[in-house]
Amino acid sequence: QRRVRAANKKIYGNLHNQGHNIIASMNDPEAQYSIDKGPMISTATAPKDPVFYRWHKFIDAIFETFRYNQIPYTVGDLEMAGISLDSVSLHCHGNKAGGVNQLMTFMKEQHYITYPGNPEQPMTVTKEILDHIPFRYTIKVQNSGPKPALLVFRIFLASCTGLEGGSLEEVRNTFVEMD
Repeated sequence: QRRVRAANKKIYGNLHNQGHNIIASMNDPEAQYSIDKGPMISTATAPKDPVFYRWHKFIDAIFETFRYNQIPYTVGDLEMAGISLDSVSLHCHGNKAGGVNQLMTFMKEQHYITYPGNPEQPMTVTKEILDHIPFRYTIKVQNSGPKPALLVFRIFLASCTGLEGGSLEEVRNTFVEMD
């Protein structure tokens, strides 16, 4: 995945982001009919498009092939002297039913305008999509070192059921990256 602050943008490429753009533009790829791009164009709406998860699984499979052929990190490679993680929590905004560390999801109707074949005859498609109550992460870290440190956290959503007895390596591909 190409990031704004990537060390070498030519090496990391742009397959992930360009895929989002191409998928979002499928209904009017040449911009001939002034049709709005699909939800994959924006980070705010992309997860609401069902193809989002297939696209990310494809990107993940490419990375997994690469990762499999790398030398694993040691604990020493990942430690940062003087840095300690105190706590991580998730809080849903306005969540009265749940509590801390409960991501609240629900199904809702979503309406899409599509132009099947003729840009002069739009059609509304309605489908149920998975949505969530807005949430935030709280991550508390201590730095007892002599200078500030730049930290990057990777947060994953993982099921608590069905994973019993499986090693982390066996189940990690079922996790959903949340950051």
